[in-house]
Amino acid sequence: MTSAYIAHFKLLIVNAYRVYGNYFYGNAKCGTVMSVYDNGTLRDVIQGYEYGDGSAVHGVSFSNDFRYLYSADDGGNAIWVHSINPSDGTLTFQSRLDMSDKGSDPRHVVAHPDGQYVYTVLEGTSQVAQFQTNDPHKLYPLQVSYPLISTGDKAADYWADEVALSANSKYLWASNRAHDAGRKGYISAIEVQDSGYLGKQFFLVETTNSGGFANAVTPSPFDDAIVAITDNSTGFIEVWKMDDDKAGAKAVAHLDINDRGGCCANAVWYS
Repeated sequence: MTSAYIAHFKLLIVNAYRVYGNYFYGNAKCGTVMSVYDNGTLRDVIQGYEYGDGSAVHGVSFSNDFRYLYSADDGGNAIWVHSINPSDGTLTFQSRLDMSDKGSDPRHVVAHPDGQYVYTVLEGTSQVAQFQTNDPHKLYPLQVSYPLISTGDKAADYWADEVALSANSKYLWASNRAHDAGRKGYISAIEVQDSGYLGKQFFLVETTNSGGFANAVTPSPFDDAIVAITDNSTGFIEVWKMDDDKAGAKAVAHLDINDRGGCCANAVWYS
């Protein structure tokens, strides 16, 4: 793939480790399943698979039981469902759900641990959408969606970035970037009910900068109310904390990372 870059990796433990990678940009309809050696280094390509013409998958998520892989196809405006062979980790196509609105462009996707709901961030329309998985081979769109821009904003001025579940799946955090460096992005948190169905959108507040190419939000592994968020436009990382009344959130720590051009596409919590 000379005109593409690898956008996403996922690691799966079956009888042995398997690594899933897919391309973005250019001729980006290809995905790859790889095996690893005991020391964790990549070993062999055990499967090459395809999405569709025009596809550009930017994010994938496993179901909690590792039986299914969900792929957010930004370029193809769709979400794909593949089943996972439990013995070797290879994939079998099950279904493709095209978004109802042209230009929605699902960018990232995450599955609820109980297996009944899947969530995605729509880059093109700056929304969070949810789907039901009563039939595990298919996704069924629900009518309720959540905005990641304020009233009066234009979706064309933004490109929504990330969606992620908090440590105990109490909240679904989401972030949005602005195309213009002079405009700020947004961060939001949504209630996740015990069933996995999304409830109230607690808040939608501006971030401290535009976000640039990436202002991905990464929930902490120890507190549902705390997340890290990056900013690629100038290069920094912040820690945000939800207000006690859940009506907003604010940055409680900030670290500039001067690498002469902006850094920080994603953050990883380490302890």
